[in-house]
Amino acid sequence: MDERHWWIATKIQESFHIGGFHDNPTLLEDFLCESQTLELINQFLGTGGPNKLFFYSDRPQTSTLFPSGLQSTRQLHVVSSLATLKEVNIEETTCLYFLRHHVNHDVDPVHMEKDIFCGELRHSVLDNLNTLLSDIYLPLLRSQKDWGKCTDENVSQCLNSLEKYAAALSETVNVPASGRQQVLRRPDNMVSQEFSKHRTTSYDHSIISEYEALVSEWIATIDNALADGGDERFMDPTSGPMSELERWRRRQRMLANIMEQLKGKECKTVIGVLITSKSKVLKKWKAIDASITDAANETKDKVKYLEALRRHFEHLYHGASPSEIINTALPALANSVKQMDSISRFYARSGYLGLLFTKITNQLVNACKEYITAETITPSQDDLLWPKFYEEIESRVNSTDQQGRTTRAGRRKGKDQKVEEDETLIGRLKACLHLNSVYRDTIRTLRDSLGGAHTLMQFPSISSLGAPTSRVRAHSRGTLTLMGKASKTPSVAGDSEHGHGVPFTDEESIFGHMDSFCARIRQVIDAVYTLVQYSKLGLSTEGLPRPRREDLLVEDDATEDGMEIAALGGGGGGGNQSENSSK
Repeated sequence: MDERHWWIATKIQESFHIGGFHDNPTLLEDFLCESQTLELINQFLGTGGPNKLFFYSDRPQTSTLFPSGLQSTRQLHVVSSLATLKEVNIEETTCLYFLRHHVNHDVDPVHMEKDIFCGELRHSVLDNLNTLLSDIYLPLLRSQKDWGKCTDENVSQCLNSLEKYAAALSETVNVPASGRQQVLRRPDNMVSQEFSKHRTTSYDHSIISEYEALVSEWIATIDNALADGGDERFMDPTSGPMSELERWRRRQRMLANIMEQLKGKECKTVIGVLITSKSKVLKKWKAIDASITDAANETKDKVKYLEALRRHFEHLYHGASPSEIINTALPALANSVKQMDSISRFYARSGYLGLLFTKITNQLVNACKEYITAETITPSQDDLLWPKFYEEIESRVNSTDQQGRTTRAGRRKGKDQKVEEDETLIGRLKACLHLNSVYRDTIRTLRDSLGGAHTLMQFPSISSLGAPTSRVRAHSRGTLTLMGKASKTPSVAGDSEHGHGVPFTDEESIFGHMDSFCARIRQVIDAVYTLVQYSKLGLSTEGLPRPRREDLLVEDDATEDGMEIAALGGGGGGGNQSENSSK
């Protein structure tokens, strides 16, 4: 044994806290002196050996559990293969691992920390893997500059796949924690589940009063859980369609958790006692029990509906350009919505489809912002907005392009054709405007194919949401025509009379965020073209003689005299006319 072996022994002692839990004083020495342990360690440290080594032991209990003089019976184990750890319960075990990147040479005793990487696996393996992916690997890969021969598309696909895997892993890790959450308060006094005990307890007024108060509290808790509309009243303008899917997933887990508790022995015992005593609370309880069952089934259908559209939602994320969205994402999304409408008509008829497309609009704005930022922000976070503007102005001044501002007819021309990308800044801005036009036409066509406006107008508008609305429509090109009437009253959560969500006819709420964004883009394009005109005017006036000051003064005097004559012209003319008439 040399310094390398003692370095590993030190890590083992620090990780497993040997000696602090009534362990055998010679536990570590005896373990290291075993022939199998030494052979595996020597192979790991040598050339061409295994590049990984695992030490594991049962997690020690607190020292107070061991009486004085009684030693712990835990043992240390070492393996070089992950397959051996399949039978190990990691929840009750601490695992220490050692890894080597290169095994073409022996480990240098001087550079142990450089040649060997070590770490611990505690608690849940999924939790540890989720932490590694979310906090270490993903941030490192996002900041990676050199990807070798990989194209930008390959890099984006790799990062997107890893992010989806990390999201699914995080959801899996968080499900057990939410499943253990106790939503409904447990009864303080429990009785036996036997029917005879229920009859005896039904005459105990104190227990009956306690159970009635408890069931009333359950009803209030479930009623608050069923109230839906928080996202409607306080919508984040950056929330996309994936947030809608996550919202219904959370609701599904919460309702499933409540229903599992209602199926438990405690809830059944409380309800059984109240049934035996013929309590008046049972009438409300039956209504709320039926409501949560309906809500759970409805939420399950919504999750299935959104899961079927998820692959189309993903096309709107992660650097999607307007041309890709127009050519691929929007047509596929519209066709899928048409197909799903024949299966789940309730979704479109309840205002949730309008809310979904409102969030799709938010994501389109986010995609357009990323598309423009990619041209104006360098990887080192240098802002090139104004240099890009100056380049656009200079290029258009030197060119013979006299087209000027984009007209609506020009934007609609060729809308059914494949859209090609223009990598200039003005080209990217115009692509965002074209995306807005195509998106609006797609939504209107989809709405007509779903049955028109006659079955979708019974729900109020929520145009007063936190998301930007189309108050700047007066500045936009063209007039926004609403298909059908829509109330301006915000929807109230839990109000069955008004329903939830955004009506599919409320174009102001669905397109409002995109309209305001495109209005700002048009202002930027107009400013660029105005500067181009002034620059061309400046070039065209080069070489002209500068006017003399005397000429300017004469023109000013002539202007003042002309203004006086114009002011007195009406009276003078009338006088002459009367004088001529008298003659």
